[in-house]
Amino acid sequence: MLILIGSGILSIAEEALASTPVADVEIDSNGNVPGRLLDHSRGSGTELSLYREGRLIAVGSTDRNGTFQFLGLAAGTYHVQWTDAIGGRKSQVFRLWSHRQSPPIAEQQLLLSGTVVRGQYGGTTRSGGSGSSGGMGRFFRNPWISAAVISTAIAVPIAVTYGDYDAS
Repeated sequence: MLILIGSGILSIAEEALASTPVADVEIDSNGNVPGRLLDHSRGSGTELSLYREGRLIAVGSTDRNGTFQFLGLAAGTYHVQWTDAIGGRKSQVFRLWSHRQSPPIAEQQLLLSGTVVRGQYGGTTRSGGSGSSGGMGRFFRNPWISAAVISTAIAVPIAVTYGDYDAS
């Protein structure tokens, strides 16, 4: 029973990594890759684990500015795991390119995005927020719904006010 549960959890983790967008990063001539954890609200010491082909390659931690560095890496696909500020496990996939052989879109450092809290409501798309195509925003963008809400907001107070008078 535990083996089935464990293999289910592993396949869920593999699916999550497979659906994660891959960022291109250029390593320097010595195979070093600097990086920065964008949400380092916990201060220094966020532990980072670097994996290649499912094997742990290196472990590092951030400094007080959220920066870190992995040394002596070869080109290839890696993923980094860490725990965010609210205790959730995060993972990000990177394709590391040899020095001067990277595509033009390649970054010069690993940028890890941590927890993002948005103050907007609505949306069922990945981007969320008020500009999304789902949720209540979509409902209220319909001009007929907006007209009905405005008409009701005008008509109800008028009806309540004049409803108290006797017509006779």
